[in-house]
Amino acid sequence: MYVPLCYDGQTYKSPCIVGCDGYTTIDDKIHYTGCLCGQNITMVDGICQPETCNAPYIYMVCAIFSMASLGSCVSVGINIIMRSVSEDDKSFALGIQSSLASLLAWIPAPILYGTIIDSTCNIWEFPGAKDRGYCMEYFNTEYKTKYLWMTLGTVAVTCLLCAAAIPASGMKKYKELEKLQEKANAAEESKPEENGKLEVSPAL
Repeated sequence: MYVPLCYDGQTYKSPCIVGCDGYTTIDDKIHYTGCLCGQNITMVDGICQPETCNAPYIYMVCAIFSMASLGSCVSVGINIIMRSVSEDDKSFALGIQSSLASLLAWIPAPILYGTIIDSTCNIWEFPGAKDRGYCMEYFNTEYKTKYLWMTLGTVAVTCLLCAAAIPASGMKKYKELEKLQEKANAAEESKPEENGKLEVSPAL
């Protein structure tokens, strides 16, 4: 039975474990009495609330940086495709990108994140059973650490891959522009010669 109690910043799993012998209801809140084996200590029903976050601005900066990095990588990826692929293959390339994103990101991400979250569970509904049910309590510190590091790691890898692809796409586009410029220069150089030939008329 999982009926959490809070006392002095410590959460206990149930009144039976701490030996409570009674309870009273005050303002719709259950208070268990006579806990800790007859020490006449009163405990409040529910999980102890965590302390106030002392670094909210650090969290906000990291979250904004992660979302901005992810958003910029999406736009950069589309830009790379549009600049690197020939005109006839742009729609096909965008379709391949969408398929790869689903195969490598949208499908495995819930499985991967779900596995990480489940690894931080402290108490399962049916511990030891094949179907453990839902998690009733998590290790909050381990949960947030694994979740944030996993997110930052995937975003960092994505940004590195995008950064590595940008020079390659720009170089290919630059070479294509060089070829076009060479063709234009050759066409311009051939025009005076053709005009000169047309101006020379055969002697009568």
